[in-house]
Amino acid sequence: MTSTQAEDSREAILLHFGYTHLPQPLADVAMKFCELADELTIMIPERSAERSAGLRKMLEAKDCMVRAVRESELSRTPPPMPKNAWHAPEPMLPTDT
Repeated sequence: MTSTQAEDSREAILLHFGYTHLPQPLADVAMKFCELADELTIMIPERSAERSAGLRKMLEAKDCMVRAVRESELSRTPPPMPKNAWHAPEPMLPTDT
């Protein structure tokens, strides 16, 4: 198989397994799925409905796992308070007149 044939056997869905745009540790999780998708398309070079379905489900699983890591991060650290956030006014104390 030539390199052109190998590239032709790859599916466009593999573009969605990219992870370089993600911050750490989201990229670490997505990278595992990218590597596995690449390995599987090499092991199973012929396009088929089952291979396409498997890659789609893997992409869905990757998205779920990246969101799970993001949710885990959010639950551990409170989001920063925006500078223009509304604050309740201080209670007024009675004054002596």
